[in-house]
Amino acid sequence: ALYLYMAIHPGKMLDFMGNEFGQLREYDESREQDWLLLDYPIHEAFANYRRTLNELYRKYDAFWSGEYNPDHFLWLDCDHPELDACAILRKGQEATVFAAFNFGDTELKDYELTLPGKGKITPLLNSDWNCFGGRTARPKALRSKTTTGSVKLTLAPYSAQLYRFEPAVEKETKATPHNS
Repeated sequence: ALYLYMAIHPGKMLDFMGNEFGQLREYDESREQDWLLLDYPIHEAFANYRRTLNELYRKYDAFWSGEYNPDHFLWLDCDHPELDACAILRKGQEATVFAAFNFGDTELKDYELTLPGKGKITPLLNSDWNCFGGRTARPKALRSKTTTGSVKLTLAPYSAQLYRFEPAVEKETKATPHNS
């Protein structure tokens, strides 16, 4: 969850060598990285998570576009500290994404977020997917679903979910001539 939080929060993501695969020891410039850790499934899963997150970071400009422009950042939820949860929306020139975080040790069911209008949401990443070492099966197809302006999510403990949000396009109505 923390790495997605760092990626979506304004400001540049600061990371260091070895973090991309969950190295356990402190970095030492006189030694090679502990690449053998990638032979362990949990480290391989974490490296896969970081690779996927980095690919999404490059693909969606919402992560970095308008970095210090307040119009490109919106807290969807930061008012419930008792839940150990929060949610952030980022707007880019080409895409809008939002992420929900559960930093607590209990599952959050029906975690409701109010989005900035109607639209379509598509799941992009869930840190609890089994391909990342979690317990949730990754869907074969990442299907979009329409929302009326709010969405309810189930967040596993210590997890994060990332979605693309495509606002609904308002249909223009034709003006009817008035009879005089």
